[in-house]
Amino acid sequence: MLLDTATYQRVLGDELRRLRKQRGWTRRDLNRRLQSDISLQTLATYELGTRQCSVIRLVEICLALGEVPHDLMARVH
Repeated sequence: MLLDTATYQRVLGDELRRLRKQRGWTRRDLNRRLQSDISLQTLATYELGTRQCSVIRLVEICLALGEVPHDLMARVH
């Protein structure tokens, strides 16, 4: 089975954006809840699926959103 990375990144980004908006948060709101210093532009590129997100960064974003990383990845997959 081949992995379409562009589609996967886009679907992952869509899911991250959905979770953020579901909470009524702006990107700035999410950014304030992160441990790392991630720019708002970087968060935007993750949500748009135009930039790859490391596993550690993805886990950090999931924890800030109160989401179990495994559950998020299961939905994306």
